Amino acid sequence: MEFLNQKILSRQGADKPKKEQKRRLFHRYKVNFSDEFRILIKEVKYLEKMGCKPFKTIINIALQEKEYLSYKDRLNNMLDDYNEAIDNLKEVERDLLAESIETLNESLYAGIESLNLNSLGIGDFILKCNKAIKNFRDNHSKVTKHAQYIENIIQNIENAVLIREFEWDRKEVM
Repeated sequence: MEFLNQKILSRQGADKPKKEQKRRLFHRYKVNFSDEFRILIKEVKYLEKMGCKPFKTIINIALQEKEYLSYKDRLNNMLDDYNEAIDNLKEVERDLLAESIETLNESLYAGIESLNLNSLGIGDFILKCNKAIKNFRDNHSKVTKHAQYIENIIQNIENAVLIREFEWDRKEVM
């Protein structure tokens, strides 16, 4: 039952050199939910139906199946939101929002380093991450609005007529 002690999240591409990881401000994460775990739960249910008595620890794990699957679904939804927020960034926005991206990645850190399926704080972790993603999206929205505002000002300056053309055909002299 080693899979219960695995961290709930893993970073994809974590085997890359540290320098390359630091250059990339955003990472890909995945839920670390073992298929062995799902198989164990199914087998325990079949054993109980057959009249066998599995260990109480295993029965307790099987009884918490809905909770574990709920965590898995909520974590997947949270990571989908994270990926959507990061994937929608332009290169310039990534540079501009580097600090916000780093803060967002720090909020996911507990899922990589300390939380496992036995942890009691998974629900709080998901709420904290969702809040961090919302804050990041708000920052991105502000940057986008300011960029559009600046673009409009530049467009107005570009279209402005600062010097009128002299009319060479005009016969009257001032």
